[in-house]
Amino acid sequence: MKRFVVFLALLVVFIQTSLAGALNRPANGITARDLATAGGFTVADPNGASAVFLNPAALTAIDKWAWDLGLVGLTTNFSYDRDLILGGGHFAARDETFLFPYGAVAYRWQDLVFALGIDAPYGLAADYGDSLGFDTYLSFVDVTLGAAYEFNEYFSLGASFKTVYGDADLRMPLLDQTGTALLGLTTTEADGFGYGFQLGLLFRFDPFKLGLVYAPSVKVGIDGETKFPAGVGIASDNMSAGIYQPERFGVGLSWQALEELKAGVSYFRTDYGKNDQVAVRYDNLPVNVLDLGWSAVDAVHAGLEYEPDEVWTLRLGGAWMSAGTPDYSPPSIPDGAGWIVTGGVGCQIVKHTYLDLGAGYYFADRRISVSARNIGAGDIDLNGWMLGIGIRQEF
Repeated sequence: MKRFVVFLALLVVFIQTSLAGALNRPANGITARDLATAGGFTVADPNGASAVFLNPAALTAIDKWAWDLGLVGLTTNFSYDRDLILGGGHFAARDETFLFPYGAVAYRWQDLVFALGIDAPYGLAADYGDSLGFDTYLSFVDVTLGAAYEFNEYFSLGASFKTVYGDADLRMPLLDQTGTALLGLTTTEADGFGYGFQLGLLFRFDPFKLGLVYAPSVKVGIDGETKFPAGVGIASDNMSAGIYQPERFGVGLSWQALEELKAGVSYFRTDYGKNDQVAVRYDNLPVNVLDLGWSAVDAVHAGLEYEPDEVWTLRLGGAWMSAGTPDYSPPSIPDGAGWIVTGGVGCQIVKHTYLDLGAGYYFADRRISVSARNIGAGDIDLNGWMLGIGIRQEF
């Protein structure tokens, strides 16, 4: 019994790293401009102070100082059709709306540019109600400090350091040792801090910019508590674990094709491999090593910017992302290979001040076959909208 209790209760610990697939910020960026161009410029040509989140080397484009402030919202529409062999049934998660605020400020001192930013890079809820018994709630806040140095007109180097706070709540059904009888629902709350860094390079050869970013995996300490239903033999237990935020590599190219037309492409590989096996410690239950089976997520992004005059900028984009979770994950971790299509506008409202608007529609699906481990066998469908607004100044 305890072995199966541990398996279900521990999933919350690793939910916090499940930024994989279609909901790993489908535009793979932070700002309203990133959303409008589907992340096509996030590596080689991010704008203003928000470059501290994306490629800190691009901060050297700031002449004196700059700041960004904005909000991106995401709506969710998740559904799960359970395989007939498991009893069938259609389950629709409650529709949710998430707001991701961001803000950053940057200042140039000679050939160095310093920046400080705060953002909520990710949030998710998948609430299937009492009929299915799977709920997931996630939120993250990052505080990032970065600096960049301009060696010459062709090359810049940057680095950023961040403190990450993550919070997660999970409700999951608890089955008996046979996996057939429902004993009740477990509820788990867990949170913790992690510390990491990112390195960025930027090469400029008109009309091209080439950018590279790399962030190694970071160990994150997580503490939480799981409450069990009556009759299990233990009311609750504390947990702690050392898990890893994923390693991330990105490369991007920006091309000033015409005076008024710019194109950008980005590729990201996010590797969750260090979470393949994780040991979790309890106050009362024995140490448990869980086989997660996380894999790498590949994402390709492309965007266009067209400036018909000195005031307006028109933007379009599209991106594709692979899935990163194994088939035996529960349906409370919505994940699948999917797409996002985006568009938006930018407007210079006064000198040095710009307003950015962006919108996107994402969609993904996944078929999970029946097997002894696949507790979520069936079809998962994900779709929703993203909307963003931001204001920035550059001096």
